[in-house]
Amino acid sequence: MSQLRKMFVENWDEWVNALHEDLGRHKAMCVFGDLNGVLKAVDTLLDKLDEWTAKRPVPTQLELFPGKAWQQVEPKGVVLNIAPWNFPVELIAHPLAYILAAGNCCVLKPSEVSKHVEGVFSKLVPRYLDPEAVACVTGGVATATALLKEQWDHIMYTGNGAVGKVVMSAAAKHLTPVTLELGGKSPCVVDKNCNLALAAKRILNGKTFNCGQICLAPDYVLLHKSHEAAFFEELKKELAQFYPKGQQQDESYARIINENHFKRLKGLLADHGGEEVIGGLSQCSEKDRPFVTTVVKNPSLSSKLMQEEVFGPILPVVVVNDIEEAIEIINARDKPLGLYVFSNNQSTVDSVLTRCPSGGVTINDFLFHIVVDDLPFGGVGPSGIGVTHGRAGFDEFCHLRSVLHRGNTSIDLLGSARYPPFDESKYKLLTKMTLHAPKVKAVLGVVAKVGLPLVMGAALYHFW
Repeated sequence: MSQLRKMFVENWDEWVNALHEDLGRHKAMCVFGDLNGVLKAVDTLLDKLDEWTAKRPVPTQLELFPGKAWQQVEPKGVVLNIAPWNFPVELIAHPLAYILAAGNCCVLKPSEVSKHVEGVFSKLVPRYLDPEAVACVTGGVATATALLKEQWDHIMYTGNGAVGKVVMSAAAKHLTPVTLELGGKSPCVVDKNCNLALAAKRILNGKTFNCGQICLAPDYVLLHKSHEAAFFEELKKELAQFYPKGQQQDESYARIINENHFKRLKGLLADHGGEEVIGGLSQCSEKDRPFVTTVVKNPSLSSKLMQEEVFGPILPVVVVNDIEEAIEIINARDKPLGLYVFSNNQSTVDSVLTRCPSGGVTINDFLFHIVVDDLPFGGVGPSGIGVTHGRAGFDEFCHLRSVLHRGNTSIDLLGSARYPPFDESKYKLLTKMTLHAPKVKAVLGVVAKVGLPLVMGAALYHFW
């Protein structure tokens, strides 16, 4: 852990510069989006590792007396860690910290799309980390395909669902467990009872952070009709405050990673069937790829814009009549990675939470549920399998081995009932114990309080 920390602290400027070169981010965004999360994870593990790796005692039933049980934390083995390009440091190094803390070896596959960060990883990993424990493999699709043909003890993949299916299919051939951090269309509900100015500010922050290239960005907004005019005005006001020079010139605004993704976003704006109330293609320059924030009011629900994950600074806004309509639209799509609700009405919040499944939820903000140290982060269904972050993230890369240690004694509270030969009396005893399990449990509970001899005599008299 300490060496992993050194790898970032001692080469801070190099990491920041690589992130800037790949994604056009301001230095502050490089720290906030990638490096802060990595060091926070490492520091948490350094603080909690002794506690998390210790034996975990488990209560045993009285019928197993004398005996004790526990979970023993063990590494899984060799883990393949495949990372994406949008947060190319955080989304490979954060899982790496948990993988190594659990005692595993790891093969890293950084994204070739974020080539500057990939280069830093390939240079620094062998310099700082034990080559017998960690290896960094570079390359494109062919390299990833070759890696997936090998047998691993666990595979960690972060990226889109299409590749996630490929990873899971390859893992299935060896019955390899997987952690898939995917994405999808994370909805954002703006209720009639909310702080509209705050909602607009934070939604815009989510859509412009890293130029919208984040799996947990608010993918589309379901806006109550009472806010239809005011919401767009608030967005325009906040946009001017965020980027006073305009997004094409402002250094605080990141860039689309490459030309292919720029063209993909242009394709989402074709035939969306709605009204572009902010931004638009005419304001987007392919030179340096500053795709300006574009807000589309009431796009067709069957359009590509409303069917595919946006993963960029395009914000579809669907005006709805009530919360029921919003819930219906959400549940017509796959279960999302994130769900956001802006509301001061607890019954509205509870209704959305109860009826709309998702990987995680933030209320009156976006994304920040993943910042809570002890909250597991992960998807559900098509948005992901397994979790990272906190103790649950540590456990994800462990084998929690179950152990029962019986005393080396002839004492056996089940008596001869467990052993052959079986007869009618044993059948009746076991039947009574099974059918009256709550009573048995209550009796055994009293045993622990008032002493074994007295209660065992009463229990045997009752059942015989």
